[in-house]
Amino acid sequence: MEIPATIRSADRSVPAAEEAARRATATQDQTKLKKACTDFEALFIKQMFKAMDKTVEHTGLLDGGMAEEYFRDMLLDSYADEASKTSKLGIAEMMFRQLSSKGIV
Repeated sequence: MEIPATIRSADRSVPAAEEAARRATATQDQTKLKKACTDFEALFIKQMFKAMDKTVEHTGLLDGGMAEEYFRDMLLDSYADEASKTSKLGIAEMMFRQLSSKGIV
């Protein structure tokens, strides 16, 4: 008994659909890994900014107390996020390449 051509062509498309789904999942995983690496770089930069901020002498004249501490922390977060997106530090890229080559993603 001969299998109809429509069934044969449908059978051939299943591996293609599975391959497309696998590629989409791999792309999503790489996107997630890239974001995690960028977030890590931002955290590293923020810690560096905090250490630098501790070296600045606060005279008390313009210090705003606890409100300023919260604002300064949010400001450092913002600076660190922007620096990790636009900097040439390269930590995120290096981590991404290393983790990608190890088969993590």
